[in-house]
Amino acid sequence: MKLKLDENIPQSAATRLAALGYDVDTVLDEQLGGRSDQDVWAAAQGEGRLLVTHDLDFSDTRKFEPGKHAGVLIVRLPDLEQWRVGDHLVA
Repeated sequence: MKLKLDENIPQSAATRLAALGYDVDTVLDEQLGGRSDQDVWAAAQGEGRLLVTHDLDFSDTRKFEPGKHAGVLIVRLPDLEQWRVGDHLVA
C-alpha cells in the first residue's frame, strides 16, 4: 500500500510503517511542509497514495468525494496520545 503522511504525523510513524513493508512518503520529506491542502492532496493523488493526516479539512466530502481518489485516513487521537500515532496506525 502506498501512503503519504501529512506533516502533522510524526516521522516515527513513517519509519514504523516502512519497516512493515508499506511504501511511505512524507509531506516533509518532499518539501511540502506549510503548503496548502490542495498542494498536499495533489501530490498524494498524483502518486496514487492514501493520505494519512490529522487535518479535519480533508473530511469535507464535497471537496474530497469518497470513491474518487486513492483515499484519506484522518487520525484523531487525544492530545496525550499524539506521540503514539505510529502505534495506532500499525495496530
